[in-house]
Parts: sequence; C-alpha cells; structure tokens
Amino acid sequence: MLVTGDTERYLRAWFRSQLIFEADVRSVSDDVRAMDRLRAVEFSADAKKLYVATGDTLRAFDLISRMEVWRHIPKRSFGFLIVSPVAAAVSPSGNLLVATDFGHVNILDANGRSLTRWYHNDAPRYFSFLLNGIEIVGADGFSVSVFEAYSGRRLRWVRTRERIYGMAYAPFQGIVAVRNLHYIELLDVESLITLERIPAPTGLPLVAFSPNGGLLAAGGKEEVMLIDMNTKKSELLPVIGARVLTLTFHPGGSTLAAGCSDGVVRFWDVFSGASVI
Repeated sequence: MLVTGDTERYLRAWFRSQLIFEADVRSVSDDVRAMDRLRAVEFSADAKKLYVATGDTLRAFDLISRMEVWRHIPKRSFGFLIVSPVAAAVSPSGNLLVATDFGHVNILDANGRSLTRWYHNDAPRYFSFLLNGIEIVGADGFSVSVFEAYSGRRLRWVRTRERIYGMAYAPFQGIVAVRNLHYIELLDVESLITLERIPAPTGLPLVAFSPNGGLLAAGGKEEVMLIDMNTKKSELLPVIGARVLTLTFHPGGSTLAAGCSDGVVRFWDVFSGASVI
C-alpha cells in the first residue's frame, strides 16, 4: 500500500496502483488554514491504521473501514497560540509519538489515549525509534539527540556545524544521516560521532535509508542520488521535468518511490536503477 498527499491536503491510499481510499484533511478553522499542510504520515505497527498530521490536528484513519476513528489536537500555548504536530513515529509496541512545533512530545496509544507528554528545548522535528523501542534519535535545526522516549530525558546530544533540514535512521546499522544544504553527515547513534560527510545534490533536503540500511537515497533537483553504504559509490536516477518532493523505500527494500512536483509517483528498482510501474 502506498499513501500520497498533496498541497490541497487530500490524502489517498493506493493498493497496486488502484485508489482504495481518500480523505479531505483540510482544516475547517480560519485560524489554522494559513499554515495548514500535511506534515507527517505514518502507518500503525499492524498497518491497519494511518496517522496523519495536518494543520493543528493529528488524525487516525482505519484502513479497513476507511473511516476516521479519532483525532488529537494539541493544547494551544497560552490558550490561543496554535500548536502544530510536525513529526510522528510509531513505536514497536504500537504507541505513537508526536512532536509539535512548540517543543512538546505527546505519546498516544493506538486508540488515541494520551500516555504521557514532555517538553524539551531541543525537541526533535525529525525522529525515529531505536531498536530497543524505548529510545528515540532525533534532530531539531542544529543538534542531534537521543532521548528516552517516555520520560523525555536526554541521554546524549551533539551540536552540528550547519542547520539540519532532514534526517534518516538505519536501525540495523546504527547510523543517523542528517542533511544540510551542502552535505549529508553520517553519525554513529551510540556515540553521535561523525563517521563521514557525503556531498549532497542540489534540491530539497530529502534523505531515506533502505530497510536494511544498505542504501541511502538523497533527493536532487531533477534526480535521486542512490548511495551504496558499503562502497559509498553513488548512482543518479533521473527525474525528467519535475522536482523530487518525497522519498521512501518499499519495506522489502528492492523498490524506491519518489513523489514529484508534476503529481506523479515514480518507482525504481534499486538493484538495476530501471524505472518500474
């Protein structure tokens, strides 16, 4: 199953290229509409639900009934400042962590019940769970940190040289990739020591690891750079006439998908570099 979103805030789920579900997730509030956009899309651990952050709301959709089953709206700061979810990640146990643009991290169960909430000045805008399921690695604009997921206690952190615009994590390799305007920095998750810097292509700061961490994809202006993590050799996958806006790997690891500015999702076989449907 593939999920797409667009600038009109329409969410669509596709199964084998067939549209099976769509929802209008635009805000109905005039206060929110000016900053209303899709910020995060995550499948639940059992792949039966879809979590979508847009505007000031996190929504949960049941993919079997194709209905919205619950929604979570973070409390407004000082009672009137809008607080928006900016990132989300699902734990191995099925709980959902949601980071907001006000520095809070909310933890919800699969039914939308709040379990805990914490605040940190360096709360992440991009994050992933470690394999142990109780820690997260995340990045804000200028640092990379590892937190205890449920307490918010920061275990280790490092300040980066340049502003961070994107992050990806390879759990089986224990490597974090953060991207700035000029390069992709690879860090060891246990020490947060920089392992390597790879020149980044011109384009939106997109990075994504394959499921086993053997490949790293980076978005370019009209191409995707595919990097072999063992040899560090790279291959360019061309995108003709469009900009790359999003990147994701198939869970099997053999296919890479890119959502592009012309409204088309492109797919490549990562072993041959050939385009596939």
